[in-house]
Amino acid sequence: MASKSLVAAQGARVDQRCDESPDAPFTEILTVLSADDAGVWVDRMDVEYEADGQDRAMRVNWSYVACGYLIDDPEVC
Repeated sequence: MASKSLVAAQGARVDQRCDESPDAPFTEILTVLSADDAGVWVDRMDVEYEADGQDRAMRVNWSYVACGYLIDDPEVC
């Protein structure tokens, strides 16, 4: 299966400060998946960002699947 790194939302700015209160507002990241008839399976996503002048990364271990003729795993399709 082929693998590809995508760099899309580069340059997006979120200027909301973090707050530890459970009632604090927060910013969500919306991801959109599109595929052709072959399907697509993304097994993780890394969010790279800067906070307080430090480069950081957050690994998102979710799977995104759009079933198709190349993605026919019975566990997910």
